[in-house]
Amino acid sequence: MGYDSIFYFIYLVYFVVTTLSWAIKLQWYTPILMSLLHLVVRCITELGTCLEDPFGNDITDLPLDKFCRAIEAQIAAVFTDTFPESTEYVSAWPTR
Repeated sequence: MGYDSIFYFIYLVYFVVTTLSWAIKLQWYTPILMSLLHLVVRCITELGTCLEDPFGNDITDLPLDKFCRAIEAQIAAVFTDTFPESTEYVSAWPTR
């Protein structure tokens, strides 16, 4: 959260200065443009915060247990020269 607070401060200063500097030229289009820019920057910030730590148990985290099971099954298939009895390794990869 420390990185986000620094970013939000820079973000606030940037948007205040750009609003004041563009207000003369864009006039009534300034609030519309600034709202769109705010939406884009906020979405990118939230996406970065969600993907900041991909190893855990959240909905946005990587399914490492499934990946490990699939890799183990594939390594076993390579070293035993036979295909595993179970087809669990096929369903181990995420379908998202």
